[in-house]
Amino acid sequence: MSNETKTEESSRELVTLLDAVDALPGAAELRSRSYELLATKPGTAVVDVGCGAGRAVAELAERGATAIGIDP
Repeated sequence: MSNETKTEESSRELVTLLDAVDALPGAAELRSRSYELLATKPGTAVVDVGCGAGRAVAELAERGATAIGIDP
């Protein structure tokens, strides 16, 4: 197996794990409360460092923020 194939497989496994964590009971409520505490207004710039699969970036964008995610 090539290094590129291993990296792609590892990335898929990581996204699967992150999705499973996001689906845990209370995870959505915790993210929602975090967004409330941020008190972003439409157009507010937000950077999510360590964004993983980008769920929070997408949810913040849905709330009107200009959201950018950064992750290795």
